[in-house]
Amino acid sequence: MTVCLDDPRKDLDVNAKGTFNLLELSVKYGVRKFVHISTGSVYGNANYYPTDEQHPVNPVSFYGVSKLAGEKY
Repeated sequence: MTVCLDDPRKDLDVNAKGTFNLLELSVKYGVRKFVHISTGSVYGNANYYPTDEQHPVNPVSFYGVSKLAGEKY
């Protein structure tokens, strides 16, 4: 079972909304550093290798979109 395909709403809740919730709590409790782990899926099909953080983002999956949303928050 692939959650992002079978239940895109759950995928969005876990990756984007979950990250947003953690960020809100971090502000509330004065967390000074927050390390967000993302995925290469935010880049979609790579234009070059190795992909670096300067690579344009163009996710091609629900998972990549939800992880990118978390990054943007």
